Amino acid sequence: MAEQGWQGAVERLRADVDAVLALDVAALEVADAGELRRSLRRATDQLQAVAARLLARVEEDGRWSADGTRTFGEWVARRELTSVGAARREAELGRALDSDLPATARAVAAGELSLEHAQVLARLAPTSQARRAALAGTGAAAGTVAGEQGLVRTATGMGVDQCRREVGRWAAAVDQAAHERSHERALAAEHLTVSRREDGLSFQGFLTHEHGAVLVTALRAVAGVPAADDTRSREQRQAAALTDLARLVLDRGLAGGGAQVRPHLSVHVSWETAQRLAREHADASEPVAPADGTEPAEPAVLDDGTPLTPSVLARLACDSEISRV
Repeated sequence: MAEQGWQGAVERLRADVDAVLALDVAALEVADAGELRRSLRRATDQLQAVAARLLARVEEDGRWSADGTRTFGEWVARRELTSVGAARREAELGRALDSDLPATARAVAAGELSLEHAQVLARLAPTSQARRAALAGTGAAAGTVAGEQGLVRTATGMGVDQCRREVGRWAAAVDQAAHERSHERALAAEHLTVSRREDGLSFQGFLTHEHGAVLVTALRAVAGVPAADDTRSREQRQAAALTDLARLVLDRGLAGGGAQVRPHLSVHVSWETAQRLAREHADASEPVAPADGTEPAEPAVLDDGTPLTPSVLARLACDSEISRV
């Protein structure tokens, strides 16, 4: 398209966008709102696919680096005020649509496939020489595994999550060696970070699909089906299930051999507080208060010095072994 041609097309597009923006959304019938939403989603997907291909062309040209910017993602982020990661992913999508996924590009342009489907295909399909050959219908997998046309037909009308699973299975079947290497990289990236905060602990980590499935299955088994009066969120139930899972391992001695007494955690309690606990037979749901006219005793603490509330101490003391130091 000549320069004036594309500029005129953009001007007309802006006028149409202004007309859409002027619509009174609240006054639309629900059916009309849904149809408009679908139409807008289709149009924006088509436009974003073109934008990704344009970005890939700018990157390929190379003149963007003349100002000394280290990476193309950084150059785009500074120019368009976007994130480096988003710019990198968009450029990768544009390259894939232009080189390895022409049928996908046509399907998105025709409104038959969403941009999110195209992103799945771009991220999983052209990731090794064997997979690129299979996409093009050549190589060892030709004739036995569907190429790009088959993947596009499969993805059309399918939810994105299901599409991700189907393309993942295709990629594993086409290049098992690459699939194995990906799994080894994931294994090497597994980690769990426990960070101490003022009010507790926070967790951040990553597990492979295999190990993640083991953990999720165990949490579901321990959590069980929530009771009718259980008002906790799913996340709250999972946190409780993780704690119960740890207690189960320790209670039953599943962590290995050793002494018969297996402390879950050590709590340091002053003699005065221990005496008050014994005297008052504190209930786990009630904080332990000092007797009238007495000074508050030193709070019980964990090994690292974190003080415990009286209610937590009372609950722990109900099922603990006590050793005087």
